[in-house]
Amino acid sequence: MTNYLILDDCQVQSTPNIGSKLEDFEILQTLGKGGYGFVAKVKSKINHKLYAMKMIDFSLIKDKTEVDLSLNEIKIIQNLNSPHIIKYYNSFKIQNRLYIIMEFMNNGDLKGYIDAHKNMNNPIPEPELWQLFYQCAAGLTYIHKNNLIHRDIKPANLFMTDDKAIKIGDFGVSATKNKQNMNNLMIGTPNYMSPEMFNQSGYGNKVDVYALGVSFHVMCYYDLPRKIITKEGPKGVTCDWEDIPPTNNINCYSPQVNNIIQKMIEKDQNKRPSSFEILEEIKNYKSKIGRAVQ
Repeated sequence: MTNYLILDDCQVQSTPNIGSKLEDFEILQTLGKGGYGFVAKVKSKINHKLYAMKMIDFSLIKDKTEVDLSLNEIKIIQNLNSPHIIKYYNSFKIQNRLYIIMEFMNNGDLKGYIDAHKNMNNPIPEPELWQLFYQCAAGLTYIHKNNLIHRDIKPANLFMTDDKAIKIGDFGVSATKNKQNMNNLMIGTPNYMSPEMFNQSGYGNKVDVYALGVSFHVMCYYDLPRKIITKEGPKGVTCDWEDIPPTNNINCYSPQVNNIIQKMIEKDQNKRPSSFEILEEIKNYKSKIGRAVQ
């Protein structure tokens, strides 16, 4: 299949004075590689500021669904505007490659931040924890208000700055809430998938609440809250979940921390709160936060 027509149909928006072609950027460092491209730290030769550049090589993608998902990110992020979401700036095409210029987060991702605390045996202080909770929940609420489902919330997709600002990124597998054909797919990262996504019986944006709850648990206790157990039966493979009591930092946090997490990882999506409800509850705990939550 050819991908040139698909790229020609991809409508892109640009921010002036950054750069609109590859020659406008100096590639400083590769931040990550995937099956279809890479993400790099780059410097604009026009305004001399740092950005993240994501390259997708469509010649490496053979499946139509994979093509749609790869184009999905740019269609979504160019319309998002929140202090809790990675900012989109520019995109441009070179033959069958698409380049996306985004905000550069200079402190990596939450996964690296958690690993650093774990390696130092230094739990994240609770006031800081509530600030991180608030920013993540605010970003997720914004996504859901825009009728979107992220579908791959996890610490590696929550990016940070040196001053502890945290923003949601990587919208490559996101979907519009009312696209039922997209909302029956089991997609994302298995350990962060909710039961309803595993069942592929149709799901809504509460899959993101579940995934963020698992991320919060890892943030606090360095481990997943439960493990997936698969069983072969007459109707095929079924899944069950076995809770894993935390063994790290169990006396470090107030009961409210675990209370929020348990609500978010409720197995029954009908009993699981929305992102807005979680955000409001976090706001109610603002006395636990080092500075006022607005």
